[in-house]
Amino acid sequence: MPDLTSDEQKKENKLKQTHDYIRHIFQLFLTWFTFFATLNYAALGWLATSPKSPSDVSWLIEAIAVNFVAQNLLDALATRGVYVAVNKLEGIASKFEAPDKIVPCPENKDA
Repeated sequence: MPDLTSDEQKKENKLKQTHDYIRHIFQLFLTWFTFFATLNYAALGWLATSPKSPSDVSWLIEAIAVNFVAQNLLDALATRGVYVAVNKLEGIASKFEAPDKIVPCPENKDA
């Protein structure tokens, strides 16, 4: 493998850090989204089976329902924010990639 210049090493390091950062952001987002989607569906199931007659807990059921509707709206905004951030980082990463430069793979000496 050809030796990289100092500038190329810096660019390669920056590219690797950017890719790792994108992977980390997306992994955290998926973990967060999965947890809250599961919680949301459990609450929706509980609301669907809750008593329909007016009682002392009807205000609590309405408060929980409003809370989860608001949380769904915040989920949509967070998803949009992650989408914008990842696209921005992808643009940064593409500046460090060199598609016109072919780096040869090391020869397989065992063959």
